[in-house]
Amino acid sequence: MNAFVLPGGKVFVFTGIMPICQDEDGLAAVLGHEIAHVVARHPAERMSNSFLTIGLAFVVAALFDVSGQIPSMLLNLVYGLPNSRTQEAEADTIGLMMMSKACFNPEAAVKLWGRMQKAEKGSPPQFISTHPSSYNRMEALSEKLPKAEAEYEASGCSIPSRYMPGFRQAYDTYDAYGSHDSLDSYIW
Repeated sequence: MNAFVLPGGKVFVFTGIMPICQDEDGLAAVLGHEIAHVVARHPAERMSNSFLTIGLAFVVAALFDVSGQIPSMLLNLVYGLPNSRTQEAEADTIGLMMMSKACFNPEAAVKLWGRMQKAEKGSPPQFISTHPSSYNRMEALSEKLPKAEAEYEASGCSIPSRYMPGFRQAYDTYDAYGSHDSLDSYIW
């Protein structure tokens, strides 16, 4: 149940996350989040920050610990992980707004993290994780939902969505009959 982006901007989505997504809107939440990492240049930030972290670890290791393991772990805990969680939260927010502008239901992002929380088993406490907890992500996105819904409305997305049930019914009918002729006689 994962998705990620590489520094070159390539986005990867594992099929294991599809049941958590459930539909196009859930997948849009995942893709919006990953694309937001690219837009915000998070991979480049991580690479730049890793040079700083490695340099500080060497200095502290030279002064206090020959192995470098303890300073490296402490720097990661105090600096690396909180910075990573900040980037994840920023990508959640940017992704939420992007999916809203692209006419995907912003509520799906909140629901996605609710399903993710139920699916997670044995996840580490947030303070030792690179990501915010699913619960915290759900709460943060819930707070931003009014702005995302306003963006959804401003983009004119609510007008076509009113007709989606009719389109889905027509598609399902077409699929059941298997041809345009049958569908035409059914509708007319």
